[in-house]
Amino acid sequence: MAEQAHAQLVREVDVEKVSAFENPYVDAIKSLWNDPGIQECYDRRREYQLSDSTKYYLNDLDRVADPAYLPTQQDVLRVRVPTTGIIEYPFDLQSVIFRMVDVGGQRSERRKWIHCFENVTSIMFLVALSEYDQVLVESDNECLPEVRDKLRGKARGAVKGGQEHRGRMKILTLQELKPLFSTSKLL
Repeated sequence: MAEQAHAQLVREVDVEKVSAFENPYVDAIKSLWNDPGIQECYDRRREYQLSDSTKYYLNDLDRVADPAYLPTQQDVLRVRVPTTGIIEYPFDLQSVIFRMVDVGGQRSERRKWIHCFENVTSIMFLVALSEYDQVLVESDNECLPEVRDKLRGKARGAVKGGQEHRGRMKILTLQELKPLFSTSKLL
């Protein structure tokens, strides 16, 4: 019964008006986080697109809820700011222009990604290891490896110049290692 009261309390929070974590909300969130049903849902997070950073923050809720809280480097690295649309980042490396394209905000329009592959000779497909088997929002059973394989086929077919570039198209899949290693070694 206490869990239902905690759930109701948290559900009624107007997130637009919250500027600090305070009790009774902190205790309610901690209680809910410790509930076996919530833990089972978290274990199945790949089905719900729930970030693995959820556990990081909720396990350390007292620190995050402290009025004197200052984010650590690890806190900052674990924040995900969703993108919308396709965002391009051109950069120059030894007089060669590279184009990094973030299509993360285009989940519902993956078919349109093909237009990002014109004049492409190489693709690096980056995905977090913790989300590699995550079920896609728009599909009940398709995971990221299947999308990568589809992109590989479509991207190779879309390379301008047709046959002359087709044999040179390289696709490299990299997994984000952040969840596995300490950020103090990376910074």
